[in-house]
Amino acid sequence: MKKRILSFLSLGLLFFSIQVFGQKTVIIVEPDAEGTTGALNTAFAAAADPGNTIFELRRGGHYEMSNSF
Repeated sequence: MKKRILSFLSLGLLFFSIQVFGQKTVIIVEPDAEGTTGALNTAFAAAADPGNTIFELRRGGHYEMSNSF
């Protein structure tokens, strides 16, 4: 009985730790205004850790990137 409880507790701890380490930063990027560009470039530059960041774009929005970061 004690082995079973210990197994369930260990498995539960494993699942909780996976969720904690899987957290990512979400940045909501507003579309470019009429005649402007660079909203995505600005968001990429402002991100503290771009490799661990989710950039959420608005549906139907217009996003244009320049070649320089």
